[in-house]
Amino acid sequence: MAAALVESMGELSLKEATVEQTVAVQFKISGLGCFELELEPSTTVRDVKKLAKEQCNIEPEHMRLIYNGRELKAADTLDCYDAESDAPVQLFFTAGHAAMVGGGGGTGGGPRNRGPQLNPFGTPVRGIPGSKSLRPSRVSGRAGGMGLIRKYGILMKRQEFREKAIEIGFVTWSSTAELRGQGSECGPAFGSRVKLKAALESSRPRPGLSLGEALWALARWGGDQASLGRMVDRSPSEPLGRNAYAIMLRSVREDADAYVRLLRHMASYLQNPGLQAAVLNSALLRLCRAGRHEGACELLRDMATRELWTPVTFKIQAELLAGEAVAINGRPSAPGRVDPGLGAHKYTKAAHHALQAPPGDPKAVLERLEHFSRDKGWLKFGAAGEKGSVIDGAVKFLRPDASVVELGTFLGYSAIRMALSLGSSGRIITIEYDPEVACLAENLVFYAGLDSMVAVWIGSTEDAVPDLQAALRPSGRADLVYMDHNQMIYHEDVQRLEVCQSFGRREAAQMKAKKKVS
Repeated sequence: MAAALVESMGELSLKEATVEQTVAVQFKISGLGCFELELEPSTTVRDVKKLAKEQCNIEPEHMRLIYNGRELKAADTLDCYDAESDAPVQLFFTAGHAAMVGGGGGTGGGPRNRGPQLNPFGTPVRGIPGSKSLRPSRVSGRAGGMGLIRKYGILMKRQEFREKAIEIGFVTWSSTAELRGQGSECGPAFGSRVKLKAALESSRPRPGLSLGEALWALARWGGDQASLGRMVDRSPSEPLGRNAYAIMLRSVREDADAYVRLLRHMASYLQNPGLQAAVLNSALLRLCRAGRHEGACELLRDMATRELWTPVTFKIQAELLAGEAVAINGRPSAPGRVDPGLGAHKYTKAAHHALQAPPGDPKAVLERLEHFSRDKGWLKFGAAGEKGSVIDGAVKFLRPDASVVELGTFLGYSAIRMALSLGSSGRIITIEYDPEVACLAENLVFYAGLDSMVAVWIGSTEDAVPDLQAALRPSGRADLVYMDHNQMIYHEDVQRLEVCQSFGRREAAQMKAKKKVS
């Protein structure tokens, strides 16, 4: 046995240690360039990512390696790499979104025939590079909609993306993006304004965020309302997009006919009948308040034909159009549509659930919303529960005829709750950017019997705040501002309110304390 051991040890000392040959592995970063690493085929992908970090400045946990259409897992090795092939190992900057693999656009996703996005304020498209520093792998989601930007492992929503677009190196768009930065201060040059207007008059941008930004710029720089109206005339067969509707509705807030026309245009392209009914009810309310009873009756007939009457519609007819009730032929039997229909969003379902309350009973409406959130689908009500009690206490200390401004209406829960605490002589202006959600809230506010106290404005706070002074007459100031929208821009809205002198120093201190509640 000793002889065998000596023999085996002798063999070990005589054999040379085998050295594994290295190969030059080509890596390509999506949207950028290539680099090369000398690696052993037995190197695991886990270690490869650590070595590649020095070349591309990407954390290993945010890398994905794909070779020949297959994602390499952490425990895999580079034995599959063919050094004689021209195919590199593709390196993606992403946390691993499933949408980034496969699909019609090939590895990395996205259509092949699309060029780079040049509009920094447009909705990001998966698989399409925006510039040298925004690689397509940083965008997750379906092509053309609700994209999420991945920047150093952080998911940025569209609004955050718009604010950070230039910072992250997105190429500017000459007709809108470059002008947007100077719009709020000094306005564009006359030629730029004419150029943008001409572009919208001829071949407008794709419906959606880019169109909304162009309309925002035109309205901010003194664009005439006729130009906005012609936009609807040229688009009878397609929707304009939620952002465009929000900006246009804010621009024509004082023009009842144009406002109603936009709402009806928006409603005609909504797929869900419950949401359609809510938008048309908002148009109906605007017609009645403007004294356009003939137009209101025509709209009621159209809604009856399409079976879009809801309990809100019956309440509008009974209270605002009592004299014209006999002229509505073919109206459904009360209470009308109580089911929002197929494909309804959770918000629409919640609003219709609240319509099961008795009309004119705001407490019952709040209870139905709370019941839906608790038992059917959670809703983020900033004024519910313990927070709501704090807000109730703050509102009760205000004088009976106080003015309250709310930023972020949602479904109107907090506005209705504050109106109950405020009293019948007070007034609440609540601002909501999403026009569809704003219409749902306006329906519930009217159904609760509080429309004389609560006014729902559609638009961004950036555009609505300058209008508050005129609306808050005679003092021009709000006694309380409740902020329940995007926490990322609270500080910006406080500054806007201070510039417009929409509240005094004491109210400013109160508001800054109240916003912490939400």
